[in-house]
Amino acid sequence: MTTPDRPLRSALALALGLLPLIAGCGAKHKPLPVERIVQANTERDFWWALRSVVQELDYPVSPTGVDESARTLVSQWKESAAPFRGGPNSIDRRSYRTRVSASYRKLRTSEIGEADQGELPKAGIDVDLETYRVTVRVEREINESLRPMDARYADWKAAPDDERIANQIVFALQLKLGSEDFRLQEDAERERVLRRVGR
Repeated sequence: MTTPDRPLRSALALALGLLPLIAGCGAKHKPLPVERIVQANTERDFWWALRSVVQELDYPVSPTGVDESARTLVSQWKESAAPFRGGPNSIDRRSYRTRVSASYRKLRTSEIGEADQGELPKAGIDVDLETYRVTVRVEREINESLRPMDARYADWKAAPDDERIANQIVFALQLKLGSEDFRLQEDAERERVLRRVGR
């Protein structure tokens, strides 16, 4: 009985040893969106400010990634290539790519009063402005390919979201909407953005 059991035990041990690897391959990372309350003179101001901020950070935005009626924007992937694969604990040293997903909605006065203090603008709420809650998520993937510089062999795997860039986008949006010359630049900005998205 000992001899027939040995291959079975070996196979079982091998299967148990592979379980962590199998689980890791299918692991999903929890989305880490950043939410803030932002004010603007009009929704048109808000929309164009959001779009221009994303593109100023070199995230391409195509017409298919924009849905004004749904108030959503999804950029194309922006890649950062590295000539080596790196180890499993050196995500930042490997080739990676990120993509911005943003959405927003207009808030009623009653909702503003119920908002978390950390979401509110530091300058407070201006009753003469329109108020929006913006949600920004920056997805991140790493390239596990042994040939990271060759796009033909890319092997993209999900990695934790980049909250730093998401916060950077929200901060830049607040600065742009708060600048005194934003309205004067709006028409020129709008034309520049339209040219970049090919519309």
